[in-house]
Amino acid sequence: MCTVSFLPTPAPQTPTLPASGGFILTSNRDEMASRQRALFPRRYNLNGRTVFYPKDGLAGGTWIATDEQQYTLCLLNGAFDAHRHQPPYRHSRGQVIPAFFSYENEVDFSLHYPFVGLEPFTLVVVAYASNLTLTELRWDGTTLHRQLLNAACPYLWSSATLYPYAIRQKRERWFVEWLQLQSAYSQEAIVRFHEQTGDGDPTNALLMQRPNGIRTVSITSVEHTEQAHRLYYRDLLTETATTFRILS
Repeated sequence: MCTVSFLPTPAPQTPTLPASGGFILTSNRDEMASRQRALFPRRYNLNGRTVFYPKDGLAGGTWIATDEQQYTLCLLNGAFDAHRHQPPYRHSRGQVIPAFFSYENEVDFSLHYPFVGLEPFTLVVVAYASNLTLTELRWDGTTLHRQLLNAACPYLWSSATLYPYAIRQKRERWFVEWLQLQSAYSQEAIVRFHEQTGDGDPTNALLMQRPNGIRTVSITSVEHTEQAHRLYYRDLLTETATTFRILS
């Protein structure tokens, strides 16, 4: 369960694909504070591919990952609207991203991955081996909905399982207002947006906290440019942070 933003870099002046193919993908992870803490990001070998991600401390999967030269992915719980939890499910949604790296590419994954038996989710896929592309996959429990988005435009997603439609729309308005104040996009600035944005209601702020124990437990941000590729991770429960330089 999370909030995810995508920024093309540098900030485009027109809605055309930026020549540099750079981007920043940032995720707030909303989870039960009592859940076993995630492991800090490190390098993993998945089917011969070097992939970097934080690992869920309970189920062993991940909600965000990046490899050296091709893909960055982030998963949100839920598809279009809140759904009824109906276990048993085939496996945790956290296993979806590691499985992605056993497929040749996003199209191969979309066509051949066995989605049936999984709880609904949204998967954001950024590809940058050549041109920058942005794909949104929504599995609603029955059907996979695949949409190619304009990678020259910013986007914000909020988990459908935590945030009803009206709240998701409000958060998107906050994002648009923030974008209008930016002359350029930076990882530091978007992380601050993920830390500070709200209207005084902690249950729906980007850095959220609810009486039932669900709160934002970490912020992860992947920045990819022609010059560098880095992963920033901050554990909000321990107030510790690290920056993992993948390419520099």
